[in-house]
Amino acid sequence: MISNPNFIYYACIARGNTVLAQYGSKEPKIEELAIECLAKTPLHHSMFSHTVKKRTYTFVIHDPFVYFAIFDEELVKSEGFWFLNRIKSVLDEVFKGRPIVDSEDFTLLCFQSQFDPFFRETLALDSDLDSLDPQWGEDLDSRNPSMDSVQGKRSAMAPLLTMPGLKKKKRVNIEANEMDMKQCINRVLGCGGKQRMSPEGVMEAMAEDG
Repeated sequence: MISNPNFIYYACIARGNTVLAQYGSKEPKIEELAIECLAKTPLHHSMFSHTVKKRTYTFVIHDPFVYFAIFDEELVKSEGFWFLNRIKSVLDEVFKGRPIVDSEDFTLLCFQSQFDPFFRETLALDSDLDSLDPQWGEDLDSRNPSMDSVQGKRSAMAPLLTMPGLKKKKRVNIEANEMDMKQCINRVLGCGGKQRMSPEGVMEAMAEDG
């Protein structure tokens, strides 16, 4: 389980820019910020994490889906990756081994009802039901973060993973995309300035980086 659910500000599973299920705190505009981050998902990585302004922006990427979250920097990194991998496990249960067809049409929040029980149980949200969709399915089993065995910790704490056999030119493109993601987050959070941007400023800066 997550040691402190308050350290999770936002989490979702997405295909492209379409969010299939999500959990969000009541912080204004956080969902819009997440959409902009998803639009700049780092290429050719299986994991990506960047911390700025006391928040960690984390991606776990298993094509064609992206598992994304905004954590407090105090959350242990292995717990963050465990949480996103648990979201992946829930999706695996939804598909039950059925292959995903490229032409398959996924709509906004189409899996929300399947994920609400997971968010409720894992984040201990029984006292804060307003943050979830009212239509819950049956509770799903949760696993223990002990999955962070030696192998699990190495995976979670490893540096950015790139696809093997990439040529130099492709590596340059990856690094440029990674830098674009970091610069985008830095800009929207007003890094280098004395004040944090307003929500409207966040969206404008993201648009400029696009």
